[in-house]
Amino acid sequence: MRGMRAISFAIDGDFDAAAEWAVRSTRTSNNHFIVVMFAVIACQLAGQTARTAHWLAVLRDHRPDARTAHFLNTMPFADPGFRAAVLAALKATGLPD
Repeated sequence: MRGMRAISFAIDGDFDAAAEWAVRSTRTSNNHFIVVMFAVIACQLAGQTARTAHWLAVLRDHRPDARTAHFLNTMPFADPGFRAAVLAALKATGLPD
């Protein structure tokens, strides 16, 4: 639920709120690495460089093989503008395709 709220805020363009909710969603026990990927995306979209770096390190620690395609295949957003923003955020972090 927290992750979906984060995505909703991001789609609406409220990236600061999206980052807050995405980070909250990572604190759920047994979260999936896609949840951590969205925290990376949301923090990147919000311009929160230190938080982006932190969650990127967490992602790489738990899932060193994480790729942009993992996220986009799991969450195939229909809106081309939002999908482009997500892709740009992931590419900006240096994650491979």
